[in-house]
Formats: sequence, structure tokens, C-alpha cells
Amino acid sequence: MKNGAVRRQIALWMAGILLVAAGFVYVGGTGKAYADSPLTSTGFYEAYKDIPGVEQAADGGLTKELAAYLSSADNPLDERAAAVNALYASSNVWSDQNKTDTYAQLAYGKSEDELQTGGLRGDELFVLGYMKVLDHYFEPDMTLLTQARKALPDSMTVALVYALGMAQLNIECSWTYVEQTLGDSTLKTDIRQTAIDIITDYMVLYNGGACTGSLPSAGELVTADELRQEAVALLLGQSNGLVRGTNTVTDAADSTIVPYAVKGTTLVPLRFVSQALGAVVGYDSAAHQATVSSETASLMFITGQKRYTVNGVSHTLATPVESRNGRVFVPLRAIAESLQKQVFYDNGLIIITNHLKLDSASAYDRQLVQQIRSELEQR
Repeated sequence: MKNGAVRRQIALWMAGILLVAAGFVYVGGTGKAYADSPLTSTGFYEAYKDIPGVEQAADGGLTKELAAYLSSADNPLDERAAAVNALYASSNVWSDQNKTDTYAQLAYGKSEDELQTGGLRGDELFVLGYMKVLDHYFEPDMTLLTQARKALPDSMTVALVYALGMAQLNIECSWTYVEQTLGDSTLKTDIRQTAIDIITDYMVLYNGGACTGSLPSAGELVTADELRQEAVALLLGQSNGLVRGTNTVTDAADSTIVPYAVKGTTLVPLRFVSQALGAVVGYDSAAHQATVSSETASLMFITGQKRYTVNGVSHTLATPVESRNGRVFVPLRAIAESLQKQVFYDNGLIIITNHLKLDSASAYDRQLVQQIRSELEQR
């Protein structure tokens, strides 16, 4: 047996004993016992103890000097990652923290909420994002780390930390995510092999999880800003909406014009949704006929009927087109999918996009969806 394999087997035995003793055990769908936290138990800073910035993080906590070290592009990214790792490892007791806000104040003179991340470099986003997921590691906010992964697609350091964050969100896929990342030949190995070994030796504990997916590549990732700038979003019963990053109302003249459900079918105001998707709407009051025209389709609806046409071809609806307070309402999917858009629905939240697809089974996509929901609910 090779040395690496021996190390991993020993790590597996010892970690299992320690974790059971400490009570930190997670039982996956396969019945296999797993260690509890990919984020907090991978202490790869141990491979960088010769670096003053890492030593300072481990011994002195978050100071203005350390903040300057972490924010400087002159310092190698893997060493800064190790410093962040050491900073949280030195906390002794793992619990929710707010170091990201303290760091933002020290490095940029602004609170985390005030900080405009759009103008930051990829390495700056990475430091902030890594701290953010460690601050609340049970439910890590992957927003900034995802931006960093897209901004620095070739970095093994960023990809590995991103994989650990995603592993925390989907524990069954923990080993799959790390193994996939380590096997990605497009990544530049900008992290010490000893650090990789520390991560691997621990993460192999998760091998055997019932994972049914894979980690998206950097090019496939969707950031919160990208979703917000493409989405048309609505909530059942609410008159406000989000149209490509702009908060608006479904009908300026009548606040009662809101999406609603009939026997499990969601109906939306035809004019608002169509125009938000870039289509032109016409209405013949005498014929009770509404038309929708876009670059890709021509639609016709008649109120009170279950039939409508798309490019002259007749289709059947489960629920008839309705008229309320002088406005036409149509089933959500009939209008959105006829205009070749993607539809996501979750517990009253409607998200329509041009191309971006959201997966309700993805923990990260659920985070994106929750951000959209929260923004609408606060209006």
C-alpha cells in the first residue's frame, strides 16, 4: 500500500474514533457515518505554518495588519486561503460568527452590507466568500464564493474551497465534489500538495455517499446577480414584481391585479408578464381576444376558453383564460413556455428566465431562489 493510501486509512480510523467520541457524526442515506463538516474540519493551514501571515492568523486573530495581508494581491492566494482557514480554526469553538463584517471594516472601511462587491477583484471576492461561508458554516452563503469561482476559473485553491462549501450544502456529494475537483485537468495547482493531502485525507470519510449529481464547472455557474438581472419574478397574491433587476408593480392602476391559483394552476396577468418578457400585447374587447407577439411566437387567447393558439396551432389549457377587473389572466406556463422561457415555481414564487435553469434539488439554487423571495417579500 502506498504512503498516501496508508495515511488516508489511518486518518479514516482515527477520525472515525474521534468523531464518534465527540458526537460529531452524520448518517447519510446509505447508513454510512460521516464526519460533520467539510468546511470546519479541513485544517489545511497546517501545511502553511511557515508563512508569517498564516501564523499571525492562527495566533493573533483578525487585526488590521492581517486584513491588509488578506486583501493584497501581492500575497499568493493559497497562502491567504490558509490564513483564513487558520483564523477560524483558532476560534476553538465553532459557532456562527461575523468575521466577514469585521474584515470588511478593517480592509475597506465599510461594513459588509455597505461593501460594493461588483468592483472587487476575484481574489478579493474569494477571501470575502471563504470567510462568509465559515461565518455560518451550517448553512453557508455561497454567493460571493460562486462569484470568485467564476472570476478565477483556473485556480485549484478557489475550486477546492468552493467544493468544500458545496459539500457542506449537499453532504451526500461531499467526496464526489472534491474528487471531481482534484481530477479537473483545467485547474492550475496553485495550492501546496500537503494542503491537498490534508483535505483529501479528511474528505475521504465521505466516500460512499448517495450522490446523484456533479459539481458544475465555473462556466456553468449562475451567480445571484446574473439571476436577478435575467429574471422576471412574482409572488402569488402580491402586486409587486422583479423585472431584470428592477422592482416594479404588476399594474400601476390597480393593486388587486396579482397572480393567483385556481385548482393547482397558477394564473398571471397577461399584459404584465408578456411585456416583462419583451412581447407586444393587443386586446380586442368586442371579441374578448388577447394577442401576444414576440420575435419567436404569436399567441392568441380568448377569455372564458380553454383553447389558445401558438403560431396558429391550437393548444388546450387545464384552466380557462379569465378576466378580472378588466385584466386578462392566463396560466403561467402557457404564456412563459410559449415564449420559449424557463419557468421555476416554488411555494407561490414564480421565476421566469430566458435561459437560466434552476433546479429545486440543488441546495445552491435554493439559496438563489430564497434571495429572490426575500427581496419580493420585503417590498
